[in-house]
Amino acid sequence: MVDYKNCMKKSNINTILAFNKIQPKGEKRLHSLVSNGGLNNGYPILDLLSVFDGTFNKGHSKKVIDEYLGNFSFVKKWMLFSDYALYDKSKKNDVISFVLIPNLVGMEQLATIISNIRVKDLKKTRNINEFFLSFINNFPLLSFNFVLENDRYKKKKGYDVSKILNKFIDVGVNQNVFLTIVDYSKLARYNKDIIQLKKFKNLLLKNNISKNKMLDLIFLGQMAGYMVSNLAVRHGKIETFCWISDKDAFFEINQSNFGTDNPLIIDVFGASNHYFNEFYEYADVSPYELLIGTTKNIEFLDEIIKIPDYLAGALADWDYKNNSTSSIKINRILEELHANSTKHLSYKLDILPEGGCNCGLMDIIKLEKNPL
Repeated sequence: MVDYKNCMKKSNINTILAFNKIQPKGEKRLHSLVSNGGLNNGYPILDLLSVFDGTFNKGHSKKVIDEYLGNFSFVKKWMLFSDYALYDKSKKNDVISFVLIPNLVGMEQLATIISNIRVKDLKKTRNINEFFLSFINNFPLLSFNFVLENDRYKKKKGYDVSKILNKFIDVGVNQNVFLTIVDYSKLARYNKDIIQLKKFKNLLLKNNISKNKMLDLIFLGQMAGYMVSNLAVRHGKIETFCWISDKDAFFEINQSNFGTDNPLIIDVFGASNHYFNEFYEYADVSPYELLIGTTKNIEFLDEIIKIPDYLAGALADWDYKNNSTSSIKINRILEELHANSTKHLSYKLDILPEGGCNCGLMDIIKLEKNPL
């Protein structure tokens, strides 16, 4: 395990990872797919999400999220935007970023504001637009960023990706068979889910399919479903919750198998959200309409996606072990955005060599510049 406390060394930037607070000790609320049989009322949960749940609902995370949602308890419509910095061998990390935004001004108007600032995608700009960074820090949003090793599945003795995928499918099929018995009125829906899962299993038999990417697809879909449900329950009065993703390849995987209007990730997202709604027991929570889309469907949303694009891109570039980055523009994002822990929460998710998982909240601090 990296000793994050020793990361405070000479570097080319003035931002440090002061420490990584490992998940607080205590009993897990979610049974993970590998270590505990994987059954949560019949639903299989990946280990990374299981350990994240313990960190997300305690300490600084809980305080920031509860205060934020309390400030906007009157807002009924919410958006969760996401972008990804994945599979780039020139970067130090893989990153998934979510940005939570209350629908206060309307998404088209928000997109127009960002467009007027003339913001370019992070990869296409040499100099950071300081006004855009200021806008992000002053706009009422909250971001959640997940930092993963880019070689996370290599040399993990107790973490067999193929076995995990097959177990996920088998448990899912058994769950839907059971549900047809419990609620026969929804037979058509459950049969559809079973067919989709069996198609997925046949897909895994093909040699041209990256099993690692398929596991990442499941993780992303489960995490999005979890985030929406968790935040909706904490708020209590949300009427509409929409997840908008960048037009990523995850939404185009094997459309010939699953259909262009029903990519696999949407099934994973929907099933995950449904399970967590049950898990959190909606006692005093209003039911909400669940929506999903991508920037491919609504082009003006490309402007808003630039927010998670900047957040994910900076963390992907940052070599936090040696505290270095590739450019000044990355330094500025780390210093001005990620060091603001009241608006931007970042989590380090690790798969350990023996196969277990860890999650820690990253404490990113902007240092005072040395006058010498």
